[in-house]
Amino acid sequence: MSPDKLYLFCFLVALTVSLVSTPLLRILALKIGILDHPFSDVKTHKQPTPYLGGLAVALAMAAALVYARTGTNFPTGTLHSLRGIMMGGAIVLLLGLIDDVK
Repeated sequence: MSPDKLYLFCFLVALTVSLVSTPLLRILALKIGILDHPFSDVKTHKQPTPYLGGLAVALAMAAALVYARTGTNFPTGTLHSLRGIMMGGAIVLLLGLIDDVK
């Protein structure tokens, strides 16, 4: 596959995953009460706003990375690097989710 097509398909995978997961995660956040309640003047919104948008972005990024890795023939060490990126991203995502919930 040519690099131009790969980039386009990675973009389309990320776009599709984010378009599908964002509304679903918004509904989930509203249902289980993971909301940001504006209690100070620093907040720009006036009503409770659902969290979990970052999870939708992370899912889209992970899907695009996995698609790029499986859709190409990179050198042997690339999979090891991708695992490191995914593990580091998962740790940051987990810390963000813990912060959002608490």
